[in-house]
Amino acid sequence: MGLAKRKLEEIQEKQFVGLFILIKASVLEPCEFHEDVFLSGDADIEDAYRLGNAKWSKGELREVFLNRRFI
Repeated sequence: MGLAKRKLEEIQEKQFVGLFILIKASVLEPCEFHEDVFLSGDADIEDAYRLGNAKWSKGELREVFLNRRFI
């Protein structure tokens, strides 16, 4: 696998994890009609930060992100 493809996969994994955190924290909601469309949820972005920070502290995100600042 080429270096560019590996880097793209790393970026896509980070995006997926970030979207998962935003959805789990109710900051974004998936559109029921469109696969890749997200709507604004009812929570504050701070809720997603707290969730990501808690997951980092538990060691759940260390394989994806190098440090806590880039969650």
